[in-house]
Amino acid sequence: MISLFRNNNYLYTLIVFFVILFFGKYLHWKYLSVPIGLFVFCYMIYNRSILPKSLDLYAIPLILVFLGLFMIDFENGTRNILRDISYYLNPIFLLSLSFIMAYRIKNIGEVFLIMITLGVLFAIIHIGCIAYDPSYLFAENIFRDKVLSSYIVPLALAILLIDRKYDFLKIGNKLFFVFFVILLSSMILNFSRTFIVVSFIFLFFGFGILRNRIKLFIGFALVTILGSLLMFCVVTYFQDAPEESIMRKIAKSVQETIPQNYHKKKDIWQYWRGYETYRAYLAFKNDGGVKQKIFGYGFGKSANLGLEIKLGENWFRKISVFHNGYINILLKTGILGLLLYLLYWLLIIISNYKFLLYGDNEQLIIGSLLIATAFSFLFMTLVVSGWLNNSSNAPFLMLMGMLYNLKYRLDITKDQCG
Repeated sequence: MISLFRNNNYLYTLIVFFVILFFGKYLHWKYLSVPIGLFVFCYMIYNRSILPKSLDLYAIPLILVFLGLFMIDFENGTRNILRDISYYLNPIFLLSLSFIMAYRIKNIGEVFLIMITLGVLFAIIHIGCIAYDPSYLFAENIFRDKVLSSYIVPLALAILLIDRKYDFLKIGNKLFFVFFVILLSSMILNFSRTFIVVSFIFLFFGFGILRNRIKLFIGFALVTILGSLLMFCVVTYFQDAPEESIMRKIAKSVQETIPQNYHKKKDIWQYWRGYETYRAYLAFKNDGGVKQKIFGYGFGKSANLGLEIKLGENWFRKISVFHNGYINILLKTGILGLLLYLLYWLLIIISNYKFLLYGDNEQLIIGSLLIATAFSFLFMTLVVSGWLNNSSNAPFLMLMGMLYNLKYRLDITKDQCG
């Protein structure tokens, strides 16, 4: 493992990714999107051969951008429009940057090392902030974000455990135990349901269950049955737990995401994600005609909340950003945009399923992790905006870009040898 750290090319990639994740948390993604976008644009022009190689990565996302721009109504407000453009472009920029930076990476072991190192660094920062000021544990989510809780942590934890099976990094028992404790501690201190689900998704696919169809069927059945029983028990026994506890959050997870109208402010606040989704659906249904249903209302479109409510430090009657990314895509780009978004992840799953069935361990891992990334985005889009949430999607886009670059180079080598 130590020999991998002597690879300067790998270190350049690690430093770039750390800076992006760090400043994306402390500053704002609008300060990063412009330089990243300019770098990617200039690099693509200078190295035109890169464009067709990675076109399948961002062809559909670019169509979504086009739909949002095509249907723009400037009455939506310049600020809202520019913010939506940024949300839809940033994933393309970061994915392209990760694909480009991966040319410095030689194999899947270096990808693992980058993700695990980033996860451990951010876990240490997170634990250190809590040790310095334990009140962060009980603060509102908006303040907990400031202590650098990052989705790189559950992703790194899952990859660390996957590497334990395939041993790409040759991590010793003591170092593995130290990394495991640091990552697990940070993950527990986040009280995040999404972290738990994402970790299980990556572990499920990362252990190569897809290679054996019988194991896949049995594993899926067991996960479904045990997951249903666990959710029933949690909902039954933890409904009255403290509001900020992880068990109370899990208990209300299902109802919280269901689009539904509420009349009492207490219920609206408690099941905010479902309420805002319901209001966005009403806007989609009632504010336009057939053209808007198909192609959307364009970037900047807001939903009337039906009341004035305080979100963060400000009061709002309308919002244009939603936890449910599916309703965001439906509202801004219409039924066509939503179908294209689902098709994007479906194509990634299908194309990598065949790739992992007949390859060696490295090919198996690349295919499995790309499928896991697709399922993670499909899940996260429901609860934390997924593709459109820069603070959560960045680690997954970095991993996805690196894996696609390795996959492309392995395909080229296979064609040359075949």
